[in-house]
Amino acid sequence: MKNYFNCGVAAFFVACSLWGSVSANAEAYQSEDGLKYELNSSDFTATFTGISADVEKNMPQLVIPDEVMYGGTAYKITLLGESCCASNYTVTSVSVGINVKTIAKNAFYNCRMLQTVTLPEGMESIDMNAFYSCTSLHTIDLPSTLKTIGDYSFYGDNGLVSVTIPASVTAIGLNPYGSCLSLSEFILEDGNESFCEIDGVLFNADASLLISYPVGNGLEEYTVPASVKKIGDNSMRNNYTLTSIVLQEGLEEIGAGAFNVCMFSTIDIPASVKFIGSRAFASCSRLSAYNVAEGNQNYKSINGFLLTKDGRKLLYGVMGMADVIIPEGVEEIDAYAFYKFNTVRTLKLSSTVKTIGQSAFYQCVGLWSVDLGPALESIGDMAFQYCNSIKDLVFPSTLRTLGNQTFAMCTAIREVTLPEGLVSVGTSTFFNCTGIVSAYIPGTIKQAGTGMFYNCTNLATVEMGEGLEFVGHGWFNYCYGLTSVVFSSTVKLIDEYAFSDTGLTSIDLPESLTTIGNMAFQLTPIENVVLPDAVESVGEMAFNWNDALKSFQSGKKLREIGAFAFGSAESLSSVTLNEGLKSIGESAFAYCSSIESIEIPASVENIGALVFRGMTGLKSITNHASVPQTLTEELFSDDFDGYSTVALKVPSESVNQYKEAAIWKKFDNIDGGVTSSIDDINVNEADIIEIYDINGYSVATPRKGLNICRMSDGSVRKIFY
Repeated sequence: MKNYFNCGVAAFFVACSLWGSVSANAEAYQSEDGLKYELNSSDFTATFTGISADVEKNMPQLVIPDEVMYGGTAYKITLLGESCCASNYTVTSVSVGINVKTIAKNAFYNCRMLQTVTLPEGMESIDMNAFYSCTSLHTIDLPSTLKTIGDYSFYGDNGLVSVTIPASVTAIGLNPYGSCLSLSEFILEDGNESFCEIDGVLFNADASLLISYPVGNGLEEYTVPASVKKIGDNSMRNNYTLTSIVLQEGLEEIGAGAFNVCMFSTIDIPASVKFIGSRAFASCSRLSAYNVAEGNQNYKSINGFLLTKDGRKLLYGVMGMADVIIPEGVEEIDAYAFYKFNTVRTLKLSSTVKTIGQSAFYQCVGLWSVDLGPALESIGDMAFQYCNSIKDLVFPSTLRTLGNQTFAMCTAIREVTLPEGLVSVGTSTFFNCTGIVSAYIPGTIKQAGTGMFYNCTNLATVEMGEGLEFVGHGWFNYCYGLTSVVFSSTVKLIDEYAFSDTGLTSIDLPESLTTIGNMAFQLTPIENVVLPDAVESVGEMAFNWNDALKSFQSGKKLREIGAFAFGSAESLSSVTLNEGLKSIGESAFAYCSSIESIEIPASVENIGALVFRGMTGLKSITNHASVPQTLTEELFSDDFDGYSTVALKVPSESVNQYKEAAIWKKFDNIDGGVTSSIDDINVNEADIIEIYDINGYSVATPRKGLNICRMSDGSVRKIFY
């Protein structure tokens, strides 16, 4: 290891990517050996974009050629494209052709078997994450022409022991060699004017920025040079041997993640420090004290907590805390403040706390008692994820925002009552909280991500507050134990997968509902479905694979039934469709083998392919349309010849038209006698005032068949039920 101060005079430049958008003149091409390219005819260059799937598993040695021939023209390969070999678990060695100038970001990301890389003279840039998490990589020589090494380009526990930075390098991004646990030193070639190394540690030219500390050097104590103004992001993280570190007066910034997962027990923060980044001391499992210099104008330490000087933000606690009582005056608990603190048992927020940051209490597995205080407004992403000892949660009325996966994997929580006033809920907020048995969702929610209670397998009852207008995408997907849902009277949308794979046997849908999304109720044991009159569309596969479903009755305004909507509902025997329905999607009733007869309203204009596929019990179809719908696809599958076994009943005056119409004419038995041209009650919003049967007698409710109705707009309509 060199033991001298060798530095240049040029300023440090942040690494920048040379990867641009593909030219409009680019053309995709795959060579005979399975390598894929984008060819640019404007300058006859090529970008290597990957390996075809059929040969990738048989190509441990990847050789990128100097050029590729296409149409008699040679294209120089100048770029290894973005993510071109990402997560390739076959390739063990890479040799790069002499014309390549840039390796784009993520090019060999997570190539865990990659051991050796040969780079050509002439290469200028290795972009962000290019060799990130290549855990088997143990040798790579950087060419003397290299100018840029991007953010985290060689990040991860690989086998690199020593890295030589060429004199040509002028830009190095955020710790390219972070978490390289075997790396013991950096060596700078003579003549490099942009960087320096001190005792094997990499700095910018004037040593004011510590870029990368070789965590494999084995040192137990380290003093940061007095010249350093900033310790860079993630520059010393995952240092498992360093037990003591000295920060000198003059240091101004400690970057994000700078000491993440380090082993020192105390940290003295100089008076000169002005900024401490997120996760700077996260997961420091032995850290027992923050000692902030008396004259520091930005930070202070009280009772083991590191806080901003004004006391409004709590940055970190220390490992070993059991009972965490947040001091009065604290308004924000910063991200990662108690990240993986497995000693914490209880948490009590003060009356001033408004915000809990991202992952603040992530994986505090011993935390069982949580008092969220009276003023909390926001809980960030993953704030309590994996806190699997929390049993009881009481949310304050002030809460307005819950982040993504905030309480995911908190398997001991039993009840969730979200407060009225809550406006926004993130994605998978209570994902896999398998202990939850009941939930209340307030009517004030206006924004919500997918899967709020996804895979909460013991959730049995759900109640929704008045004002709630939607049930979100996958909110209750895989909640197998869900048997009771009380909707608010304001719900208009049940989104995709909302109740898919639940235990619901019955549903009382609100009159306000207008839309049922794709797969909304698939694979549920619901027995009967009666749609409210306001429902206009039933999405694709909405009730697909519902073995227990016996009957379906549409409302007055249904216009569209999506593809496979009732596919494989083998017990479905009764289907009532409304006049006004316009479209029945592909295979909508496929394999509904218990249906013996089905009536198609006169209003239906579009009927999808194979709509009656596999309906082996079907005996008759009644089509009220006086003009046959134009069909371009078969109604039945080849393995069920319904045209010869199913009777088609149509209006008497239209029999001959059906016998001549495409597809319809295939029916062997086409009979007349069906009522046609039924008026649509949904042409406007008029209500029925009086109802008469076909003999002119007044009736209280519509009868099956034709009804004569006097409407609130003064019209008289014939309505078929």
